Amino acid sequence: MWLSRDLQYVELYMSLPIIDYKMQKVKETKATTIVTATPASFYK
Repeated sequence: MWLSRDLQYVELYMSLPIIDYKMQKVKETKATTIVTATPASFYK
């Protein structure tokens, strides 16, 4: 189940054109760091 949820976040991040913007949003959403940890690692 968690994998499918991560895929949704991946699609959301893929829709954003700028990687720097993606990383900035990840830092801003510290409340959901645990949820976005896996998909965010794809862009590190």
